[in-house]
Amino acid sequence: LSNLPLMKYLSFLALFNFCLISQAFSQSNVYVRNSTWQNFNVEITQTGSSVDSAEWSNPEVLVKGWFETTGHDVLSVNRGDTTVALGDTSYFIVNLNGPTDSLTIKLRLIGISGGTEMDFSIEGNGFSEPWYDDADFHEVNTTLDGKPVVIKFKPDNDDSNMDRNVRFAIHDLPVYEIEAVDFDDPNVLNAMFYNIQMISFGLSGMPQASERGALFPAQISPYQDVVAFMEAFDDGPREDDLAPAMEAVGFPYRTTILNDPGLIPFPTNGGVVIFSKWPIEAESEIDFELCGEASADCFANKGVKYVLVNKLGKKYHVFATHMDAGGEADDIAARRSQMAEIRDMIADLNIPEGEGVIFGGDFNTRPIGTNMDFESFLDTMSPVIPQHIGFYESNFGDDFGNIIDHAWIDRHHLIPTTATNEIMTFRSLDPVLWDISEFSDHRCALGRFEYPDIAKVGGDTLMCP
Repeated sequence: LSNLPLMKYLSFLALFNFCLISQAFSQSNVYVRNSTWQNFNVEITQTGSSVDSAEWSNPEVLVKGWFETTGHDVLSVNRGDTTVALGDTSYFIVNLNGPTDSLTIKLRLIGISGGTEMDFSIEGNGFSEPWYDDADFHEVNTTLDGKPVVIKFKPDNDDSNMDRNVRFAIHDLPVYEIEAVDFDDPNVLNAMFYNIQMISFGLSGMPQASERGALFPAQISPYQDVVAFMEAFDDGPREDDLAPAMEAVGFPYRTTILNDPGLIPFPTNGGVVIFSKWPIEAESEIDFELCGEASADCFANKGVKYVLVNKLGKKYHVFATHMDAGGEADDIAARRSQMAEIRDMIADLNIPEGEGVIFGGDFNTRPIGTNMDFESFLDTMSPVIPQHIGFYESNFGDDFGNIIDHAWIDRHHLIPTTATNEIMTFRSLDPVLWDISEFSDHRCALGRFEYPDIAKVGGDTLMCP
């Protein structure tokens, strides 16, 4: 009995703290995931019943294109009973101002006993959505800067605690395009190199490998010639989901997985597999001699996968690789060794000088930094580096020039008249992948190579018409 006052006090204190915590977390946020090539400046106007400026904020004033995975936080507002008076209605107008067009996200708060009710909507070029308060996906098609886009949105959670967040995804349609004339031209090859991050045994990395593998191929242009994946380590998602989906979108030819260990699962395979719209006339591979233990690269048999592709009578030699990661001494030494192995593999195949040689993938080598990897690669391989277009980094680090995924050309064989290396981001709007959005923790390297129309005229003489 002597402890009864103390117990009452502790119970009161716990209830008081619970009320404070509940009040603190009665907050809603609006997020924008911008999967377009334009940036939006954010301007917010508050109308209707006045809301004290201390009750809401605009955390991010710039929504960058293809930058943020989870979404930019453009509005944060308190939902407690101090925000909007009982029976009053307040509006937050979030203007996303692009170079040529604007979108307007709207939030409506209605004062009720103990807090607020919330509705949401969006309007823009030729459309105005009604107010919603449900938990469903909503979708609208429009144009921005003359390009088709789809806007998809839904709440992230329920509103039982008045802390519902709403996420809006603005998405280019399609993400990238290849001209149909490229596909019919034997002198043009479009090659994609993509580290898709399917880690074996679920040890690390992104979740939902099966879903990502099944859904990604639909993102690929119907005029894409060759696709090489890195980090397709996991046998199940690769064979059961990715491969059938690639075949379904028109890639009937494929290689085996790089350095398949067979029944012994460790070290695992090298993770590289190549798909082609055109017949594969030959393939081979090597296993790198060195691996970087500091970055755990010895868990996989990394190396190089090679294919000879015959596109409408024109021969293309494509090499795909995933070099070691990490910045420790043994990682750097492994990469230097691997550069020489790629060079020697190309030389050992005795490829005719009049045929194009392309090599690409995740080099883990960037033109910025202090370890001199990039300079060593240029020294060892003497590549032709295509014109860079697209995004300014390739693995979501937001460092300008931090590009480790490449599509390059061998200088000692046929040189294209034009060549580009485009860094592109692929994201999903499918409900299954809504939360993670990305297909990988890397952006994709798209190489387009246009070669001269040549023919061999006796001996080793090559002639352009």
